[in-house]
Amino acid sequence: MRRFIITVCLVHLALAGVQAQSQHLKVWLDNQITMTADSSTVTTLKVYQTDPSEEYTSFNMSIVVPKGIKIHKAEKGYDVKLGLRGAPSHVIACSMPSDTLIKVACMSVQNEKMSRHNQNDNTTEELFTIALLADKNMQNGDYDVIVPSSGLVFNGRSGDTYVSSKLTEDITATMRVSGGMESSISSVKHKKSDGIYDMHGRKVVRKAKHGVYIEDGKKVLE
Repeated sequence: MRRFIITVCLVHLALAGVQAQSQHLKVWLDNQITMTADSSTVTTLKVYQTDPSEEYTSFNMSIVVPKGIKIHKAEKGYDVKLGLRGAPSHVIACSMPSDTLIKVACMSVQNEKMSRHNQNDNTTEELFTIALLADKNMQNGDYDVIVPSSGLVFNGRSGDTYVSSKLTEDITATMRVSGGMESSISSVKHKKSDGIYDMHGRKVVRKAKHGVYIEDGKKVLE
């Protein structure tokens, strides 16, 4: 059923004619997403969108994540939720066709527009959330999360004119992973020299009163 919904969304988006394009579309993520690499701690990735010139009915988006990140599974499938801007007929679904690629699609079967306001009639920019897990074998560190401009499109309709808007640049945020494996680079510690050597590389038992030696990787003048 989930695959069917995704397919319907993609077909719906493909049918939208590109007859006009907004110059004010903005999409972004939180600047830093903090993940705990234990395969059980759920972290919510929030996606925001605004466009004062257009109201959209559907969208299609790709999100590139580091290997080891998975979508949390809820009772009815992957844990992805449209924000309070969605109309009752809106359906959102996601899939993970590869280890590093998440695809999200949203549409309204009645072609209803997404509002710029929440249920309290306050302006909101939060579009949807997706719950993620970090595998316990991930290495600690900072990773890039990217929304490629080539994999994002918002569609709407104004009278008989279809509006299809894309971004000109990729969106990038930082994902900080902790609680997992220490990387081989960060775990390397400097090992002191086990002796003193002359300039020819020969180990010296006792220094002379005058001379140049190598000790702890550095030249030492006696």
